[in-house]
Amino acid sequence: MSEVSQGPGWWQAADLKWYPPQLHADYEPPLPHTDEQSRQPPPSEVSRGPGWWQAADLKWYPPELHADYEPPLPDTDEQRKQPADLPLSAGKQRLPGKPPFSRPRSDDRPPPQPAPKVQSRLRTPLIVGFAATLVVVAGVVVNDWFPRSHSHESQTPTAQPAPPSGPTTQPAPPPGPNPVAKSALDGLLLSPDQINTAMGGIGMTVTETATAMIDSSVDVPDNACLPMYTPIQAAAYAGSGWSALSGQALSDSVGNRTVGQDLVLFASAHDATAFFAVSAQRWPACADRQFTLTSAGSSGVYTVGPVYNTGGTLSATRSFRNDKGTYSCQRALTVANNVAIDVNACSYLSDSPSGAGVNIAGQIAAKVPT
Repeated sequence: MSEVSQGPGWWQAADLKWYPPQLHADYEPPLPHTDEQSRQPPPSEVSRGPGWWQAADLKWYPPELHADYEPPLPDTDEQRKQPADLPLSAGKQRLPGKPPFSRPRSDDRPPPQPAPKVQSRLRTPLIVGFAATLVVVAGVVVNDWFPRSHSHESQTPTAQPAPPSGPTTQPAPPPGPNPVAKSALDGLLLSPDQINTAMGGIGMTVTETATAMIDSSVDVPDNACLPMYTPIQAAAYAGSGWSALSGQALSDSVGNRTVGQDLVLFASAHDATAFFAVSAQRWPACADRQFTLTSAGSSGVYTVGPVYNTGGTLSATRSFRNDKGTYSCQRALTVANNVAIDVNACSYLSDSPSGAGVNIAGQIAAKVPT
């Protein structure tokens, strides 16, 4: 005996130990090898056609090696006239509780038969082993939620009947969240009061709304840095499968503080996550360097800091100096459900809160139903 299975045919008794095939009550010595057996197809890694079945070693075997295999009756004119879905003839009924030779559907498979001598419930059937023409043996696994003390009534190994052969069925994964609808996007944006609090200021109001992507590729020839310039750049979202967007630009009366908050809708959470993964690969291409912005006949140089990917949010800072001072911005990108949240928070003022872009993106993500 052993604490673990030593190979095909080993079986587990009520004492939770494993025993070799020859100690099983149903053990039958292998039959002598015959020429007929040598003509049987070898096992395969995949099914080769109807009736092939999968054993405990995860290999596929032809129908004629199955314990329930019955040779087909001679073909007659009468049989050819019968529809394929008629029941088997009286002399060819399938055994109760046995699956057909073809791979069964999960809802067609009969439940496991109860074990007669061990007071436990079958949890996971052990699939049959084989030798030559296939001797079927199996054990039982004591269910975790049934008290183990009940399974020790006898220390004598007790053989159990083999459960039906066939593939096990994994439970279906839980359904994902319902996608956010296009009509719900506007309600997920932060209010001006919430933006003012996040930016440490007052008087910021909505100055623009957005329903389409921005194309700044002419002003920023360095395409790798387009995502660092502003949110919802057309080049950044090209080929991502986005379907709608809703955005706002907010500013105080003199332009010392500005914010862009934009929400981009995807068909599913999977698609939104895929876009984020691509962005996480692209953003570092503009990290720790400069890019040039040319607009209305003048140009300026932006300096980009490191790119961070923390807690599912991408972020980076960029800054620009002019006669008014240093204009510092934080870019932030995250996703929630099927929505990408794209934020730009900028200020000329040194006392503005750091991390405002990440803060705003996180507040919006918390409003998205998941």
